[in-house]
Amino acid sequence: MFSRLLSCVILVVFLSAPATARTLQSWSYKGWQLGAYGENRSGRFTHCAMSAQYKSGIVLMFSVNREFNWSMGFANDRWRLSSGQSYRVRWQVDQLPVATAAAKALSVQQVEVQLPNQAGVFDSFRRGRQLSVEGEGQTFHFDLTNTFGALNELLKCANTYKSPPAVSSTNSNPFSSAQQPKNAGLQNEAKVVTAAVLARSGVQNYTFVEQSPEGAPRYDALWVAGDVIVGLRIFEHIEPEAMQDLIIATEAKYCTASFASKKLRSETERAFRLATACVTSDATYDAYEYTIVKRVRGGSYVFSVTGLAATPATAGVVEETGSRVYNAVVSTNSAQ
Repeated sequence: MFSRLLSCVILVVFLSAPATARTLQSWSYKGWQLGAYGENRSGRFTHCAMSAQYKSGIVLMFSVNREFNWSMGFANDRWRLSSGQSYRVRWQVDQLPVATAAAKALSVQQVEVQLPNQAGVFDSFRRGRQLSVEGEGQTFHFDLTNTFGALNELLKCANTYKSPPAVSSTNSNPFSSAQQPKNAGLQNEAKVVTAAVLARSGVQNYTFVEQSPEGAPRYDALWVAGDVIVGLRIFEHIEPEAMQDLIIATEAKYCTASFASKKLRSETERAFRLATACVTSDATYDAYEYTIVKRVRGGSYVFSVTGLAATPATAGVVEETGSRVYNAVVSTNSAQ
């Protein structure tokens, strides 16, 4: 047992990092081994990774680097791969669409697959029950047990160690979506709106996470405050009334277990409040709070609040922060 655990930890170090990686922190979460790693000489943060070994002998790994690009990896000490070669693979979470990707051999025993920086993809791994991977005439299945909390831990790790930690960071993040093209004008508008809301919300110790030039952002503005993530998206052509039903339908689609939603009371006709919750297969609690407000130039501002960890305690923080954001949005909107 100890030798399997040691092998698992060693493989995590090598995923997306040179062999001279320095361990900055290591811990476990419900069957997953996690760690933060940096350059051996300088100690500069490179990535956070998590891994679990299956009965098949294969180790499944996920990694988020300091640019918030993420990947999954597979390793088996019985494999004899051609280092540097790429293999065509197909992967699928539950019954979601099949994706095709290149698995690059980092060594004779390990491959890495780069994953899209898309919110839907990240959520599918968090909420999914099983990952299926097909390649070289073989199909492997991996139960995604406790990945919701573990991937949240991984994201929190990357946010904690990201370098540089300045507000002006140009990092992207896994909560992005290639379905919405980047619009610098909307992002600038979002920054102005966000600054006004934060000033009135009373939310403390927040850090902005900017989007990378290469990515297509899921949010027009995104920030982390303690154990919660708060995002703002601007929809130019969807009015607030329609946004409520669209959000509920989207959240229900990605919840593979028990889903609930509730339209909360609002003090103004221009703003709407919505809460959703998904209890996943591993009994974690994924809570979201939304504030949707009419945009003066047409369309909607959609503020979302969710936790970095899916626990009842975090759900309480999400609710509290959601209320703060709602009150600040209403106050800011009334002042316009």
